[in-house]
Amino acid sequence: MRSIKSPFLALAIFAAFSGSCHPEIKPMKEGVWRGVFLLPSHEIPFKFEVKGSGAAKTSVFLINGEDRFELKKVAYSNDSVTIPIDLYDAVLKGRLTTNSFSGQLVKSGNSVPFMAEYGNLPRFTESREAP
Repeated sequence: MRSIKSPFLALAIFAAFSGSCHPEIKPMKEGVWRGVFLLPSHEIPFKFEVKGSGAAKTSVFLINGEDRFELKKVAYSNDSVTIPIDLYDAVLKGRLTTNSFSGQLVKSGNSVPFMAEYGNLPRFTESREAP
């Protein structure tokens, strides 16, 4: 009887610890985000809105003034997010934290780094430079 309990005990302990090795996928926060593409000489700002309450239901809307362009097929893998931009045959790939998303915009083998911050921040920051 003792030899039968040991394998079951070992299996139960393994199952308890293996579940903690795979963190729950946390989707992007719903709301407006402000991003910037990081070019060598300047930044290009953009805004987007995240809608959907779960990883399988997330939609992202690029915002350009009054125009909204929906991006579907948002994919999550651990702390990584992939957002296809079908209209431009490109994809945003990056790492997600609670209030930030940073990575690369990839198109035709080329990439541009970006970073985004959660919150309804202004698209353009005030410049103190003379025009």
